Amino acid sequence: MSMIKCNNCGFENRPVALYCRDCGGLLKELIQKKAADPLEKVIGFDQIKDAIRAQGEIFKNINARKLNGKTIRVPFNMIITGDSGTGKSILTEAIAEYLFDIGVIKKKKPVVVDVETSKDDEIGEAWNNAKDGVLCIDGLHKIIPTNQDEYKKTVILKDLVDRIEDDASGEEGEPVIIFNAGNEWLAYMSCHPIYDRKFTFTFKLDSLSVEEYVEMCRRKLIDEFKVTWSDEALSKLKNVIKAMIRDTDNPFGYGHSIMKKSKQILMEFASSTPLSAQQIVKPEHIPGKEFIPKTFDEVMKEFDFYVGISEVKKALKEIAAKVETLRMQRGEDNTEPLLEDHFL
Repeated sequence: MSMIKCNNCGFENRPVALYCRDCGGLLKELIQKKAADPLEKVIGFDQIKDAIRAQGEIFKNINARKLNGKTIRVPFNMIITGDSGTGKSILTEAIAEYLFDIGVIKKKKPVVVDVETSKDDEIGEAWNNAKDGVLCIDGLHKIIPTNQDEYKKTVILKDLVDRIEDDASGEEGEPVIIFNAGNEWLAYMSCHPIYDRKFTFTFKLDSLSVEEYVEMCRRKLIDEFKVTWSDEALSKLKNVIKAMIRDTDNPFGYGHSIMKKSKQILMEFASSTPLSAQQIVKPEHIPGKEFIPKTFDEVMKEFDFYVGISEVKKALKEIAAKVETLRMQRGEDNTEPLLEDHFL
């Protein structure tokens, strides 16, 4: 397994590394790749990014064979669903920049319109402004009709869908359409098969892993403020994020919270680190409570608040015993075991 050597400090990094673990610098072998592919700026969602790139290669291969100067469009309309904070907006911006770079569109920034708060003429105006670009229609789940009285919502949806060309025959100059919606949209869409014809891709964004949130926070400070991170700081950041996820009442994604945490770290760092000193983020710069694992007995004690549910408590004990057995049997990769059972 060949390592990647950092040209700044000489540290040998893992082959999958994007930044030097020692000095935090972007590894030279990946500078061109990152500059050429805006999708690399987005943490996680590798399968989604690969699907977009594959369609981009089809576009480039088709247009390399054309006999006239007219650009041949290929389908790119897509629906991106996910809870708040999972990264829909960031991914939309990266997709628009990628499509611009490979020549699908002529405008780098997407035109974004919130379908719930927009006035009647704003969507049409946004549509015209997004010609030769990307039109992102945000908040589709907010106008899903829930009863027969919500006729206006039905009209808005019908007008939107009617205006979109079938994706297989999109005309040059027409905007690439991206619908951003909460996961409620998936159930609505399953009852309306017209979306299979209007959109080529449907992507569902799940929350990132703790490691990906750490990388998001780390990369933001490196890219924008040219600081480096100590290993101890990254270890503490991971535990702070784990505690934040465990203790929050927010059932959705944590992207907004991670960006807020990045600003808090920056404030702590800037207030205690002179410009003349080494610009290294240390554990004392990271505010927040760290994650402390609870024992099974401590977790079960929390259920004492509830009367009854003896069968639930019994089932939880059986699950815990099974997880502990799997942990003892896990392989060399030391990954956490995954239960194959499903519970209702």
